[in-house]
Amino acid sequence: MWTLTCDQPGVAEIDRSGHLHGWLAIPELATNEGESTIGFGEHAVWALADRLGNDSCSACVLLRVDPTRLRITDRYDIPPYATAVRAGEGAVWVVYQGDGALIRVDPNTGKVADPIGLGLDPLFFDVGEGGVWVMNQVDGSISHVDPKKDAVVATIALDKRIQGGDLTVGEGSVWVRASDELVARIDPATDRLVARIGKSAGSGSASAGDGYLWISAHDVAEVYRVPITG
Repeated sequence: MWTLTCDQPGVAEIDRSGHLHGWLAIPELATNEGESTIGFGEHAVWALADRLGNDSCSACVLLRVDPTRLRITDRYDIPPYATAVRAGEGAVWVVYQGDGALIRVDPNTGKVADPIGLGLDPLFFDVGEGGVWVMNQVDGSISHVDPKKDAVVATIALDKRIQGGDLTVGEGSVWVRASDELVARIDPATDRLVARIGKSAGSGSASAGDGYLWISAHDVAEVYRVPITG
């Protein structure tokens, strides 16, 4: 598992037993309070960073970290004020919350494609099931981006507005930690909302794997385990 460290900015590798396996100091790291600013995929760990010095800018550098040697191998210039990063489907994806946009970055060259317009206040997102899935917090919707077309192919209405929340892809579904329910389940093949699971319990996160959906609710200090069937 890969995570950012904020008090002493860097990237940490945690082994299966829960112990720190390695740590790389990155003074220029852009932590965004630790949310969504690290990604793993396309044979690398990816993090957002500031540019220091006379040409300083905020969250305008995409760092490529070698997960084997735990060192930075590339620094790619991207538009400033990036919010979140994920990798998969042959690319690195970066969300811009303030601009309502998603950009595609070539993991080998750092080439930045034209921005893809999203909804209002996009933040949490994930890559999987053949798509890029982005939560638009103010809209309360999910944008489905087709990585082959670099375009939004569906916008899925969910809640009036999502406070905080999370989004993850796993076990054949898209899971949204939302506001009007504990978690919403979206079928990625049809772009349909197929289930609302549990009553609203503030904000938190979600993760799906090994036949279970895990849900956290930090406002009530609880974690739920939901068996996934069908």
